[in-house]
Amino acid sequence: MSKIEAARRQIESAIWLWFVDDDMVSVHTLAAAAHRTMRELAALWDASAWPSTAGYIPPQEPNLQRVRSDDAVTYFNDAKDDE
Repeated sequence: MSKIEAARRQIESAIWLWFVDDDMVSVHTLAAAAHRTMRELAALWDASAWPSTAGYIPPQEPNLQRVRSDDAVTYFNDAKDDE
């Protein structure tokens, strides 16, 4: 299975879970994992991961934008921070 196919399946699963109003943590982590895969592939191909929406997002410091988007992913994925 290719990385693009895996990302597509993650997005499809996240969308299905969203519309059946199921587990929102799973929706977020699936979508975030797919986004990370596409962002990494886009960097390898020297392309934008989301060319159709890039014009609508206000420019920010690249590292700050990435940190903000990864905060929730880190929270849900890192077991070492469990209470």
